[in-house]
Amino acid sequence: MANMEVLPWMQISERVKQIENITKDIIDLKARYDDVLQPIRDLTENVKTLTSDVASLAGQTKAIAGDVEDLNKLVGENSKQINQLTANLGVVGASIQNIQDRTRGLEDSDREQVKAVTGLQTSFGRFQIWTSIIWAVVLLIAGAIVYGAVERLWPKQEPPSVSAPSQTPSPPTGTPHK
Repeated sequence: MANMEVLPWMQISERVKQIENITKDIIDLKARYDDVLQPIRDLTENVKTLTSDVASLAGQTKAIAGDVEDLNKLVGENSKQINQLTANLGVVGASIQNIQDRTRGLEDSDREQVKAVTGLQTSFGRFQIWTSIIWAVVLLIAGAIVYGAVERLWPKQEPPSVSAPSQTPSPPTGTPHK
């Protein structure tokens, strides 16, 4: 009987050793599982971060697309304004050309007027010379007429002869007269 009792204890002891080995194997397997599981967790975190970054990048891309669209609108407006400015510059250029043509016409007219005024000055100078000559002749004639009229009206008289006064004695010169 003793053998029979020992046998179950040996079987139990064997079983305990088997359970301990299985437990040890499970613990090793769990450690290996944790070693595999940790990189998966890290990868999952990295995927979440990457997803967040991609979402942020997508939002920024949409904002950039909106900015590019606004920029394209501004470029279109600038193009219209540049075309308008170019047209206005053409009008201003034509106006300047018109003003230059008018100015040339006025300069030509001014030259003609200067020539006319110079001609008038020359004619007036000649007229003044002729007037001076005529006045000189008129004055000479008038002077001759007046001289002849004066001689007729007041003929020349001979001056009466004046005799020299007699000399009278001068007062004594003792004291000078003041």
